[in-house]
Amino acid sequence: MKALAEADVVIAVGYDLVEWAPVLWNPKRDKTVVHIDSTVAELDGHYQPSIEVVGELDESLAFPDPGGRATRGPHARDGQRPVQACQGHRGAAAAVRVIADLRDALGPDDIVVSDVGAHKCGFARLFPTERPNTVVISNGLASMGIALPGAIAAKLVHPERKVVAFCGDGGFLMNVQELETAKRLGTAIVVVVLVDDRLA
Repeated sequence: MKALAEADVVIAVGYDLVEWAPVLWNPKRDKTVVHIDSTVAELDGHYQPSIEVVGELDESLAFPDPGGRATRGPHARDGQRPVQACQGHRGAAAAVRVIADLRDALGPDDIVVSDVGAHKCGFARLFPTERPNTVVISNGLASMGIALPGAIAAKLVHPERKVVAFCGDGGFLMNVQELETAKRLGTAIVVVVLVDDRLA
């Protein structure tokens, strides 16, 4: 949020207004927005792109460097590392550590169901997966509260695997009563709750 608050230009790649409302990161409507997606931008009062690049994302993000070679935009060149937006923020840094520790604790076939909330984008970006259908994230309709009941369902289908519900405090409180369901059905899952008190 701090990086966005200080930004003059925002390059939105594959961005969907439903996922994170523009009023939250462009409240003064003072940022220059570049929209890169496979479809034209959905506009609202706080999301009015100055530039739109419409096409397949992999092609749209490839651009020539001064030497004429195709270079992918998100990757650093000349040995430089890309800057992470969450650098320097203690809460975000703690979440990054939790995600890394969770990845270390789970095997490649274990399952994580991530809830919707502030943590979702960081989890999706930072949690590497080797096998299909081992990470479930509710996008599009973005059903907040999905993690706990989703993890119970995953454990019923795959009782031999470790299953984790990865939640923010808001999403967890929406379906906390399903802990009784998990206990009654004997679905031994782990629930990780990140607390930022934004909904308190």
